Parts: sequence; structure tokens; C-alpha cells
Amino acid sequence: MKVIIVLAVLFAVASARPDVETVRQDSFVQPDGFKFGVETSDGSKHDAEGQLKALDKDHVGIAVHGSYQFVDKDGHAYVVNYVADENGYRAQDLYEICGIIEDEMDSKLVLKQTYLLRPSPTRVKSRDFMAKYDDLE
Repeated sequence: MKVIIVLAVLFAVASARPDVETVRQDSFVQPDGFKFGVETSDGSKHDAEGQLKALDKDHVGIAVHGSYQFVDKDGHAYVVNYVADENGYRAQDLYEICGIIEDEMDSKLVLKQTYLLRPSPTRVKSRDFMAKYDDLE
């Protein structure tokens, strides 16, 4: 019985996925907005850019647009482009990257993109997305 438990534990440890490391991290913050990007060794990426936006005399919000990429357990890479502003979070599209090649200058070219989701313009309101901007100090 002990041998079976030890073998099960050894199998679990041997089949564990390696730790994910950050391979790129960029951040640029200004008083009126931000831009950031992060990429990890498992193929995940997230890039976003945001700007302050005056909603009315007393309220300011932030408008963000960006994209994130992830790789599923079968090795398929998916990309989601999104916008988040006073109208809530809206995924613009979700697509699978079906093929990538690298040219001689080490830049990646997407061979084919299969659109999996082209959502209707329904809106998802984000609770407390916009902040009241009258008492920052």
C-alpha cells in the first residue's frame, strides 16, 4: 500500500507543470493615463492602455482598451481584445491563433486567425467602475 502511495506522489510531482516566469513587463504611468504589458513563459500576454475621461463636471472615469492572450492545455493560443469604459467591459472579439511563423528579424506573423466569438453589442456594467473624482486629496 505504501508503495502505491509513494508511486502516486512521484507521478504527481513528475507530471507537474513547470513554474511560470515573467519574460516581459512594461509599465508607463502618467497623471492622465497608463500603458502596461506583461508576458509569461507559458505564452500568456496582457497589454492595455488607459486614459482618464471626463464624464461630466464632477466625475472622471478611465477608458481602457487592450488584449490578453492565453494558451489552453492543448496548446491552442487564444486572444481577446476588449474595451472597458463608462459603458462597462466589452470583449470586442475572441479568436484562436491557428499558425504563427517567425521571420528573419524575429517578429511574429499571424498566418490565420479563426474568429470564435463576435459578440453582439450587449453591455456588461461593471459595479463601481467609475469613481467620483471630487476628493482625491
